[in-house]
Amino acid sequence: MNRKQFDLFDAAPIDYRRPLQPARTAMQRKEASPVARELLSSGTLQQFNVRTILDFGCGVGQDVAFYRAHGLVAAGYDPHPQFGFEEAPVGEYDLVSCLFVLNVIADDMERRQLCAKLFAHARDGGLLVVAARSPRAIEQEAHRKGWVRFRDGYLSSPKRGTFQRGISEGEIRACFGSVPLVLQSSPFSVRPDVSVLVFRKTATGKTKY
Repeated sequence: MNRKQFDLFDAAPIDYRRPLQPARTAMQRKEASPVARELLSSGTLQQFNVRTILDFGCGVGQDVAFYRAHGLVAAGYDPHPQFGFEEAPVGEYDLVSCLFVLNVIADDMERRQLCAKLFAHARDGGLLVVAARSPRAIEQEAHRKGWVRFRDGYLSSPKRGTFQRGISEGEIRACFGSVPLVLQSSPFSVRPDVSVLVFRKTATGKTKY
C-alpha cells in the first residue's frame, strides 16, 4: 500500500464546537485500493466465486469502478452525499468490503452497528473484508503530529472535525460480536500499519438492513 494515502491531516487549533466530519478522512485515490487489486490478483474472488460486491463506505467509488471494469457486479455505498453513493444498499452480496472506515468512527457502539450491517449484507457463504489503520500507525502519527486525545482515539484535525483510532485485528473481530464468521487465510502482505481481515459468513438466520 502507498503510505502517502494516509497523509491526510493538517495540524489545527482545537474547536470542540464543530461536529465530527468522517467524510473528510476519505482517501481521494486516483486508482483502486491495494486491497481491491490484491483480492483480484491473488485469485481470492475466483476462489470464492465472487460475482457481486458491495463496497460499504466507498468514498468516491474507485474500487466500485475497478470491480466493474473487471466484469463484476459492484455497488457502492457512502452516507455522505458529496460522493454520489448515498442510496442505501439492499440485498446480499458475495463480497462486502469496508476499508478504513472503522478507524474514523468515534463511538464503539457505532462501529458495532456498522459491522452488523456489513454482516447482514453478506450472503451465507460470502466474504467480508475489513481493513483499518493499526494502533501502531495511529499512535506514531498522533505523536508525530501532536494529535489531541478524544474519546478512545484522537482528533486528527480538530478544525476539520476528523477523528482517528487505531483498530487491531482482534478489535475488528470483536466489533462483529458473536455472529457466525470464519476467519480465512489472508491474501494480503503483513503490514504493521494496517489491520485487515477476511471472513466467510456461515449459514445463519437473516437480518435485513
